[in-house]
Amino acid sequence: MERTALDCARWLPRTEAVAILDQFVRRGVDLEALWRRPLNSWRLRDTLSLADGGAASPRESWLRVILVEGGLPRPTTQIRVELDHDRFAYLDLGWEEFKVAVEYDGQEHHTSPADQQRDEDRREELRRRGWRVIAVRRDVIPGQIADLLHHVANALIECGWQPGPERTNHILRRIRAARRRSRFRLTSHRPLQSSTPGAG
Repeated sequence: MERTALDCARWLPRTEAVAILDQFVRRGVDLEALWRRPLNSWRLRDTLSLADGGAASPRESWLRVILVEGGLPRPTTQIRVELDHDRFAYLDLGWEEFKVAVEYDGQEHHTSPADQQRDEDRREELRRRGWRVIAVRRDVIPGQIADLLHHVANALIECGWQPGPERTNHILRRIRAARRRSRFRLTSHRPLQSSTPGAG
């Protein structure tokens, strides 16, 4: 499995490679053993450095890669937060120092009214404990990445993160690039219209 994991990391696009690596690590592949193998490219080492077995789904992995590539500090996965009555919440991604969390609302688990109410009750309890929880819907990736980066960066800054001028410029460049890609996707997916009056 180690060889397959490395092949995926070497040849797949970065977000997909990290998502697959995360799942390999969850299934028992030793990340340290992968690092001991010959790593002959900067890209491969960089992809391996992003792997984290705490991601519970591929979209959580994609979300983490988007945030890190966007210039934000690397989030921790599966943050355990104590709730009332000896209960615990596990946050998908977050920064415990700033009490900011990002959670992926997968369609398969968050569609029924009961699920949505349970999510809201849980998040309200987290808010009372000082956490700021940003819920990310399925349609955010890839169409609204710029808004996501902007929202999360602002939340972190409001909660005490100080990125500095160079990091701030990096984040702003990533947001602008994501907006351009989003506009391109919208334009390229518009239906073609006939230029001939009455055609069709």
